[in-house]
Amino acid sequence: MTIILMSLILVLILSNLTLVIYLLRLKKNITNNNNTENTIIKEILDKVSTNELNFIDSSAINIIHVLKKNYSIDYCTILIKKQNILNIIASDVEKIYQEEIVAHCSKLLTKTKGKAIINSTEDTYLDYGCARKRAIKYSYFLPLGNIGALYIENYDNYVNNNFEVEFFNVVMKNIGIILQNCVYQDTISNLAMKDNLTNLYNRNYMNKHLEMLRKKNISLIIAIMDIDHFKNVNDTYGHDFGDIVLKESSNYIKSNLEHNDEIYRWGGEEFIISFQNQDINEVLSKLDIIREGLSNYKISDAKININITASFGVAILDEKETLEECIKKADNGLYISKENGRNQINFRR
Repeated sequence: MTIILMSLILVLILSNLTLVIYLLRLKKNITNNNNTENTIIKEILDKVSTNELNFIDSSAINIIHVLKKNYSIDYCTILIKKQNILNIIASDVEKIYQEEIVAHCSKLLTKTKGKAIINSTEDTYLDYGCARKRAIKYSYFLPLGNIGALYIENYDNYVNNNFEVEFFNVVMKNIGIILQNCVYQDTISNLAMKDNLTNLYNRNYMNKHLEMLRKKNISLIIAIMDIDHFKNVNDTYGHDFGDIVLKESSNYIKSNLEHNDEIYRWGGEEFIISFQNQDINEVLSKLDIIREGLSNYKISDAKININITASFGVAILDEKETLEECIKKADNGLYISKENGRNQINFRR
């Protein structure tokens, strides 16, 4: 185990401990003060799970649920910065309007300089992006420190009540802190769950992620891929160029996968690809396009320029079998692909 990986694991343990201690202290303080706002914050804290992968997403969804339960809110969106760009991580706004919400909130975040903004109108609708189409008369934009923003939209004008005052002064201050800790935790977790060379999720993450999907009754198809004659690449061109082949080939495959498909570093020159809720014929067609495209893809450095091929084994994860059994089934398919001449796909039922 490398020093870097050991350091990451230590940081992960400490960050987990820090977050748990913070949440416990906050919950204890709130329990001793039973006013309405503190009751709401306690309810939010009870919904924050530190045991889930990417728990910032699930925590944000739960925060929206609690806020809508306790306040007069028609729409609520939570946005988090990723590489300095706002992204929606939870929202009950219709999908077709979410891109406009992101664009509008990005402008507001630049303009507000950390201050909340309330927009309202009595007789007409607000005029940003999709507001008029959705009959929005009231919006409330709340920057969440350096991590993102929360955006509320209502059909009615609530400017004459104290909604925004109690919301911002008590509830939102703590929501910002909670989300900040969630973002930090997710960042550290992702570092420990990724392969250093390819930046793909590693075997540990894959096992947890796929088991989580199974619990949600999501059907899965598993493909295992192996770069053909990879030992010859290392022997002929050296391990540094071998690393380039691993990075380039995995990046090519990842760039040709759809949103819910994922590729993981399994080990050596082997990768696993998961497909959610898809027909096997559709998956086999996708993989064949990837296989053919990869065989025509040039991998090069300053002196070397080569093509590679890859072999695939595919299996459907049956509800009665374990993930390990399914991967073994796919691996048998991979073995047959290689025995039959490589650069092909074999599906094992």
